[in-house]
Amino acid sequence: MKHWIILFDGPCTLCNKSVQWIFKHDRHDRFRFTPLQGQWADAHLAQELKTIDAVVLFDGERFYTKSTAILMIVGQLWWPWRILSVGWLIPKFIRDFMYVRCASRRYLMFGTGYCALVPGDRLIP
Repeated sequence: MKHWIILFDGPCTLCNKSVQWIFKHDRHDRFRFTPLQGQWADAHLAQELKTIDAVVLFDGERFYTKSTAILMIVGQLWWPWRILSVGWLIPKFIRDFMYVRCASRRYLMFGTGYCALVPGDRLIP
């Protein structure tokens, strides 16, 4: 089975809580997780993706960012979460605008320092 890799901001509490939520709802064992500040990211991400302030999803072939990554992730989850895929109906520039607005305030709203607790076999260094 091919695993998709979700790259998240390691120090961000919102990102870490999101990782735990995705892990809990990933019934197909589809996802693996690694921080954007980790070894896997250093070895595999292009420079422009290393500096992006967004979630990154790697499906084994391509990298996706921002709202596109989020919609692809929820599209792999079970009902009722899959219904969030209706977000594809919103134009990308609007989705990404909303994503950037939230991402730019996430430290202020949620803080830092929280660590994602997922089993070691699902976490990539």
